Amino acid sequence: MALTLQHGLRALPNLVVFAYRRPPTSHVRGKLPVDFVDLGEQIFKNIAWPVRVYAVVRHGSGAARQAHRTMSSSPTVSRLSIVVLPFVNLGRDTEHDYFVDGITESLTTDLSRISDLFVIGRHTAFSYKGKEIGLKQIGRELNVRYALEGSVQHSGNRLRVNAQLIDAETGNHVWAERFDKPVADLFDMQDEIVSRLANALDAQLIEAEALRARRSPQPDSMDLYFQGTAYLNKGGNSEYFVQALGFFERAVALDPNNVQAIVGVAIAHVSLFVLVRRLAHLEAAELATIKALSIAPQHAKAHLCLGYVQIFSKRAVQGIAECERALALDRNFAFAHTMIGIAKYYLGRGDETEVHIGEALRLSPLDTHAYMAMHYAGLANCSLAPMRKL
Repeated sequence: MALTLQHGLRALPNLVVFAYRRPPTSHVRGKLPVDFVDLGEQIFKNIAWPVRVYAVVRHGSGAARQAHRTMSSSPTVSRLSIVVLPFVNLGRDTEHDYFVDGITESLTTDLSRISDLFVIGRHTAFSYKGKEIGLKQIGRELNVRYALEGSVQHSGNRLRVNAQLIDAETGNHVWAERFDKPVADLFDMQDEIVSRLANALDAQLIEAEALRARRSPQPDSMDLYFQGTAYLNKGGNSEYFVQALGFFERAVALDPNNVQAIVGVAIAHVSLFVLVRRLAHLEAAELATIKALSIAPQHAKAHLCLGYVQIFSKRAVQGIAECERALALDRNFAFAHTMIGIAKYYLGRGDETEVHIGEALRLSPLDTHAYMAMHYAGLANCSLAPMRKL
């Protein structure tokens, strides 16, 4: 199976890269005028496990030595990479194992929708179920930077779920969360818990990578993107948004095709528009979003940002359609629900606003944009008050 690596090997002439389950040298040694250079296990997009890679080069070719140097100098661990380890059932009732495994599977699926996050497939993750293996070893074996582990305890009419994000390189705890709720419909609870975890993890992983980036003496484009996003996540402060915009613009200057940073520019302008209401920010956001979608048409945040711009520039119907596209790509996009609710208010359908705002707050109850959601829910209710009296 021929593969394309993301470590610069495409620039090497006359070099073909293959992935094999077993070393190819055992089959063709001495039969062909080529050498096979073992490049070790690598991570590939859309493949859930590390793959051992070999470079096929002609005898005496300098490409073999160059391939070795290129791979050894390139990072093999994706910065945003994670394995969701099987959650543990702490209760005595094995009948709830399906619920516990369902959380693991659904969380794996939902995290894989986050842009640029590499998530180990569930089948590989479940191979560690019930095994006493250290997280550092798991991180090395799977070439991932983070691991999420958790437990579920069902007692009487209450359910408790604990989750911990671990830095697999150091073994340090990065973040932890607990859900303690009365038992209702288990599948509804599973969806709610998974949605909240996915939203919280997105922010926590960005913050962890931003901390790493701040320590880098020569930050690259993604380092700057992580730092910009960390400032965006701090909340509604113009100083934070200006700093975020600066980081994103520097990131785009280093890599004009960094879609994440381009979308970051758009979101920073949108955030500044909320505070100062200058149309120039909406115009800049729309330009950046269109550029991002020309590079990555399925980018959920780009669709959401375009929807925001359209809603606040008197194109609410088109804006709703863009937000719905964002939700089709990422069902946990809480802010997309907020924006649909706002658009419904502007269209004179305020009776529908509260449902969308409620869904946004259910998915992300501690969202830094919650004030905006509740503000428009309040406006919608005020507009409906005279009608309700009738």
